[in-house]
Amino acid sequence: MTQDGSFFSFDVKRMRRDEIRFPGAAADTRQFDVNRYEVAGKLMLQSSGLTSLSFSGAWSEFDRTDDNFTYRTVATPPTEVRLHRETADARVALDGGDNALSWTLGLEYSLDRRDGTRYQGATLAAQSPNFADAEVSSYSITADGIWALGQDRRINGGLQLDFVEAKLGGIDRIGLVTGGGATPTPRQMFFATYGYTGDGSASEVNPSAYLRYEKDLKLQGDGKGQYFAALSYETRTATPFERYFTSFTPPVAPAVLKTWIGNPDLDPERHLMIETGAGMRSGPWTLAGRAYADYVQDYILWDRARGQAGVSRTDGANIFRNVDAVIAGVEASARYEFGNGYWAGADLWLTRGQNTTDDRPIGQIPPAEGALKLGWSKDKWAVQGTVHMVAKSSRLDNSIATGSGVDGAANGYAPLDLEATWKPRPNLSVGFGVDNVFDKAYTPLIERQDISDPFYATPVAPGRSVWVAATMRF
Repeated sequence: MTQDGSFFSFDVKRMRRDEIRFPGAAADTRQFDVNRYEVAGKLMLQSSGLTSLSFSGAWSEFDRTDDNFTYRTVATPPTEVRLHRETADARVALDGGDNALSWTLGLEYSLDRRDGTRYQGATLAAQSPNFADAEVSSYSITADGIWALGQDRRINGGLQLDFVEAKLGGIDRIGLVTGGGATPTPRQMFFATYGYTGDGSASEVNPSAYLRYEKDLKLQGDGKGQYFAALSYETRTATPFERYFTSFTPPVAPAVLKTWIGNPDLDPERHLMIETGAGMRSGPWTLAGRAYADYVQDYILWDRARGQAGVSRTDGANIFRNVDAVIAGVEASARYEFGNGYWAGADLWLTRGQNTTDDRPIGQIPPAEGALKLGWSKDKWAVQGTVHMVAKSSRLDNSIATGSGVDGAANGYAPLDLEATWKPRPNLSVGFGVDNVFDKAYTPLIERQDISDPFYATPVAPGRSVWVAATMRF
């Protein structure tokens, strides 16, 4: 890094993990390799009205093998999934402005490419192309700015235009056998499920925008705070999983319930969000709160085939479709400083999601949550205890007859976690603690999903766990 702030960096990261076990899931990960390359830099500019030119980029490769026989007794036929995934992200941005207006113009690129196959039986014969060379990429043009209306007021705004391309190179992949018969190609599965006659490719032009008003608050003494109100419109394109994932099983009950068919004809989600909130710090108090409502057109829903609009089959297979939805919530936090390093705090989260097309709850929306905290910090030490409270949920999508069946257990729980941090030097910290101190058995509602095993698993949360971690910064 130079004295004016210009810099260039290049990083290479490699990770290999073996024997990753998932209690409660259908399979474990035998091997998971990740290679990642990152580059970033910034050039400070001396031109009038221009501040800097920055860039960043990353390329990742993932190779993963999951199976249900290496680390567990096989109750079903031996099954293995081999997945290769490549992702890329790049961004170039130009910053500029003056005292009243600062702005950033950017160009972005993203890529998500996946290829994977399921193997099954004594000889692990290839059965179903989970991702038949699936790819979703996008180029984006962005513009962001901050306009100061005064010393205590400002408007943040931004625009983004995404040019999306999606394709499935192996839409006609053949030569695989499931249940003694030939596996349908992805093209055949898409036609039988949605009446889809395309070639798997899609092009989209998706706009997004936001506007946010902020006002600084002056409080008694040296207290300060801020109020904000925001309106945003965001478009989210369907992922390779939602568009192209396929996993074929024989078309008889109950095996067909394990069949998955992505939908290459999905529309992008369109979110119109309104939110407002405030935060303040005055004397011993620190308070913050936020409320929001997200009106979603064409929400991408994992569902079961029941002959809905645009769905040809009625056998309960796993499908994807667009619906309309509303997601709203409230978040709040409070902290009080007693003095001499002691403090207490509380957090609250309330969220509600409703599928307005079918008039039923959206699955995997967290129930009411809260946290009570008590801590002490002074000099090189900090100690904290947290009780994380989750209420029993009464709004579930837990039936495959009327919904997706994505939700499982819904009982409430409140584990206690204790932790301490020691900082012997400014760049070195050592943490240690005990999670779930009273060794309570509970199952979280928000469950685990794996890229090669898309069903949500409901593993029981870990019991009492002791951990130690150290961090050193250079």
